[in-house]
Amino acid sequence: MLYWENQIMTFVINSLLLVGFALFYTWLDGQRTVNGHRLKFHRWYLIALTVSSLLLLHVASVLQMMEAHNPNGYGWTYISFQVGIIMYTLFSSRDRLMWVSLSAVLLVWFLWLPGVSNRPLFWVISVGLCWVAQHYNRLITAKRWWYYPFGLLFALPFYWVNLMSVDGIDVGWFWMLLSTLAIDAVLWQIHSMLVRHHLRRAELLREANIDNLTKLNNFRVFNEDLLQAYDHFQRTGEHFSLFTFDVDHFKQINDQYGHVTGNTVLVKVADRFDKIVREMNYRSKTYRTGGEEFCFILFDIDETPASSLAIAEQLRTELSQLIVTTPQGDDIQITVSLGQDLVDVEDQNYMDTYKRADKRLYQSKQTGRNRVTVREIPMTTVGR
Repeated sequence: MLYWENQIMTFVINSLLLVGFALFYTWLDGQRTVNGHRLKFHRWYLIALTVSSLLLLHVASVLQMMEAHNPNGYGWTYISFQVGIIMYTLFSSRDRLMWVSLSAVLLVWFLWLPGVSNRPLFWVISVGLCWVAQHYNRLITAKRWWYYPFGLLFALPFYWVNLMSVDGIDVGWFWMLLSTLAIDAVLWQIHSMLVRHHLRRAELLREANIDNLTKLNNFRVFNEDLLQAYDHFQRTGEHFSLFTFDVDHFKQINDQYGHVTGNTVLVKVADRFDKIVREMNYRSKTYRTGGEEFCFILFDIDETPASSLAIAEQLRTELSQLIVTTPQGDDIQITVSLGQDLVDVEDQNYMDTYKRADKRLYQSKQTGRNRVTVREIPMTTVGR
């Protein structure tokens, strides 16, 4: 009776440790950036967590063997959990360095085991299965009938060399098989729960960041990107250019034809606007920042007033070719007014560039609309 009590308690305690490892690993894996900056040693933190957890179980295994005064056995009860940690890590990481690190750890472990022949062969098989687990993790974890057989196959080399190492001692192989299936089930539940959580979180982030009508990035994303671009400029000196524009006479369109037609105008403008900016030879991002107001940022750019004017004119000209037909049969000719500015070393706040661009947009509207006003060029007027 004491034997089974010991086995059950060992299983429960190690299961809690395994669950804690999986949750902490997943949390740490999600902490790739701090304040928008990528963590330099993030991958090494994950490797250190994995290796230290394996080492902890290995030390517990060795201590149990020492307590039993048997160097060949009684440490086997921890193998299932070590295999579980390795599997979970490989299913969660596509980092080649993680695979290399675990391969090195397994090499040391295989060399440490006493009484094992053909160590290189078993090590190669284990490393190969690790490679399969990492590169085909989505396929393997997609269905239970793939996951459970692979889990047993993955554990087989470890159990086989352990069988050779214990030199015929009965270590309860039936219990080991049951515990392996139980551990696989625990990991499956954790993995499934985290996948569902990740998908739900991604959907919530998408809803929080994307304008529902136009599917462009919303003002929240614009504000964050502008702040990061300004911080990047302060650290590196790499400039960014900000363009903002309004759909001319949009209130009149709404009042005369209704909000449905107004929404149609916004969707068509947003769709064409996004395509135009994507075709530019700059790293860029597009936003809807207000009712009929749109913005885009060109990152890491050294513009001249002439190039700013050319970009603004291209956008104004192509958007002015849009025509929206109303339910009443009227055709609405779309025009836009645009303002632009470049980040400046004298800026005291990340919003200063946007304020100047918005001021130039206002100048374009005040002087007749369907115009562009860019930095260092007082006004460029285009006839309709």
